[in-house]
Amino acid sequence: MPESLPPTVTAPTPKKSRKKRWIILGGIVVLFVIIGAASSSSSGHSSAAQSASGPTVKQWIAQNRLYINQLGTDTARISKDIPVAVTSGSYTTVISDCTSLEVDAQAAQLAPPIPNAAIEKHWSSGLSLTVAAAKDCTAGIEGTNVALVSRFKSELSAATVQMQAVAAAVAG
Repeated sequence: MPESLPPTVTAPTPKKSRKKRWIILGGIVVLFVIIGAASSSSSGHSSAAQSASGPTVKQWIAQNRLYINQLGTDTARISKDIPVAVTSGSYTTVISDCTSLEVDAQAAQLAPPIPNAAIEKHWSSGLSLTVAAAKDCTAGIEGTNVALVSRFKSELSAATVQMQAVAAAVAG
């Protein structure tokens, strides 16, 4: 009898929803990089350069860059870990990533408001949507609830729109 060879295993073809998720998560990472870069030119200003009414938007960003950087790191980590989880079937790391995103977005909500009402509105909305998305990510994965995972993607997409408005206002 001829010796049989082990079957060849091929990776599954990515579904459109996975591709969309990558685009959304990648967009968020790029967004946080843009916001961080827009503030880099103001990082050399001292607090003495602040106006009597408080910091400028660029100064606020420089002073709160840690939040922006951490949110960017969290979203990058999620986008990196999702394909590994899909392949392995173990979502423990993604749950941890989503929990970190939630905690970091909540911490950013405690920062002083951006000294521009229109930009602050987008920032606050983006953070609220990010917190909701992170909660739905965790709950959806833990409960294998497709509706919550879908809502996570929608909320993250809406958060991206808000953060893009912040980046546009800061860059412009």
